[in-house]
Amino acid sequence: MLNQIEEMSLINSKVQSALNKVVDICLIKLEEIIQTNVYDGYSGGWAQAGMRTGQFKKSWQKTVAKIVGNLIEAEIYEDINIMVTDSENFIHTDLNGEDDREDIAEVIESGNGYNFGEREGIPAHYWQDFMIWVNSNATNLFKTALIEQGLQTTGNVEITETDD
Repeated sequence: MLNQIEEMSLINSKVQSALNKVVDICLIKLEEIIQTNVYDGYSGGWAQAGMRTGQFKKSWQKTVAKIVGNLIEAEIYEDINIMVTDSENFIHTDLNGEDDREDIAEVIESGNGYNFGEREGIPAHYWQDFMIWVNSNATNLFKTALIEQGLQTTGNVEITETDD
């Protein structure tokens, strides 16, 4: 028979596994939305010339679920270092060769500040659409994942969007 500490550790491990599964599903959904809203929605000269790198979509990463205080959390974040720059071909740079990676997510989302590509000023709303999907689906996905781990679901799931 498990003692209380071992039982709590087992439960925490199962909750972490459930959350990792949900974050995997969410990251796949984000990649699908980026493909649709950003890449498929663009057919300008760069796309026709094969200069779309797909690195923006690949830059979205996830953390492994971890215990922080009395919470178990995981995160989807952008790692801009995955995107390479090539100022000669204006890949992830502006017309002056300045690195655009830091701002690219917001520029693509909002359409404000475009100085690259041929979608100038047209917002892709990939993050807005993703958060709508997350807010509609994450709670049920998490409850299902918990049940698959053999756990009862009685608590609430909170989704926090940060600016980091």
